[in-house]
Amino acid sequence: MTQLNLRHSQATRQSYEGLVPYIYQTPIVYSPEISKILGCHLYFKCEHLQNTGSFKVRGIVNYLLSQKNLADKNLITHSSGNHAIALSAIGAMMGFLSFAVIPYNTPDVKKKLLEKNKASILYTENSLKAREEKVAAFLEERPSTLYVPSSNNMDIIIGQSSVALEIIDELEDIENIVIPVGGGGLLAGSILLFKDLRPDIEITGVKPLENGLAADHSTIADGLKVKINNLPNDIINDSRTPILYVGDDSIVQALWLIKQFLGVLVEPSAAASLAAVIARPQHFANKKVAIILTGRNFDQMLLDDLLNKYQGSPYGPYLPISH
Repeated sequence: MTQLNLRHSQATRQSYEGLVPYIYQTPIVYSPEISKILGCHLYFKCEHLQNTGSFKVRGIVNYLLSQKNLADKNLITHSSGNHAIALSAIGAMMGFLSFAVIPYNTPDVKKKLLEKNKASILYTENSLKAREEKVAAFLEERPSTLYVPSSNNMDIIIGQSSVALEIIDELEDIENIVIPVGGGGLLAGSILLFKDLRPDIEITGVKPLENGLAADHSTIADGLKVKINNLPNDIINDSRTPILYVGDDSIVQALWLIKQFLGVLVEPSAAASLAAVIARPQHFANKKVAIILTGRNFDQMLLDDLLNKYQGSPYGPYLPISH
């Protein structure tokens, strides 16, 4: 288990050595075009290029490496998609059988990735309570199975802190960082790391408004619908880190800018970070801002349809050029 008497930054650097064989040190890309449009200097940490399609692999690997007696274990988790995908991929790499409890309405692309990784899928309603109850019932029948939490664990949080570590190792003069928030592990880990190494950096968490453009009128940022878990929530509250709520209109604009000027399609949950800058450009004006693009596991055709549908509408991707 993690040595809690270590400073968070020390624990992150020590664990990072164990992560290296399993993760990709993703690039950081500066966009002069998006920076000009939004009036600040934007650097994109491309975790959508991670080997499992999202940053989640970092926490999972650190958690598994912290465990004892892993031999002959099966793994289970519940997730809106990306955490389960990363667990199934790493589980397959390490020789474990993985079980994934996911909502019925999980996007098809995420289901297909789970199937590709040979995970056994267990469906449930789209609520944290339903997912937790499904896992608890499974563990009661198969108590030797290891439950791998998505964010409510310090080893997970330390592993996810490695994203922030790579950012500040490469961008010494960064002033702000914007982080999408689902269960809160990535934000909590970044808070603890920056508290140790760069307390001057301003951190902003981002969540979507509940009402949105999805078929069921919820947000298109499906990975951020979940409630922040207890441990990350305590860390976030103790630090008084603000969480900005953004609408799907801003997320669509962010998706369009990322596609147009970075040449990639990311999932809506990842684009929420840039959506925060779109929603509050005056707050970030002239600052050097790191944007974490957290994942890519979303149906690319649906994204294209979404961008085409709202182009030219009140939600369309037309933004004024900054002067």
